[in-house]
Amino acid sequence: MKDSDKKGFLKDLDERFKKLLPGDHQEGQPFWGLMESVKGKLTGSFFVIPGSSQNIKMALPLFFSKKEVGDFLASRSEAEKKKYVIRGLTKEQILLLTLSAKDSALFFMVHDSRLSEGPNWAHRLLGPEELKREFIQ
Repeated sequence: MKDSDKKGFLKDLDERFKKLLPGDHQEGQPFWGLMESVKGKLTGSFFVIPGSSQNIKMALPLFFSKKEVGDFLASRSEAEKKKYVIRGLTKEQILLLTLSAKDSALFFMVHDSRLSEGPNWAHRLLGPEELKREFIQ
């Protein structure tokens, strides 16, 4: 493949990937999350929390409501508030996340306000297959 062909292929792939990113007005079906934004454009990176063990390198918080993720973001640092935006995620986008997380130590923190009161952010920690089985299939 010539360099010009590679550049065209990579540009096309990049454009297709960008179409998979959640839009401003997309509803969370089934989840809401935080995505990095630079100059008003999504980078494709999600907000993650460093893991506390060798088996869990990082955890991606997911929320059932836009209000919950908004409350969570409001509790974060000023730098994080400027860096991340709230986005709704579809089942298809969650499926892609679970597939990409399969070979890593990425887990998902499913926040559920019904599990606690106040700012404790009770959650269930799920691996990719557990998340897929419980919420996608």
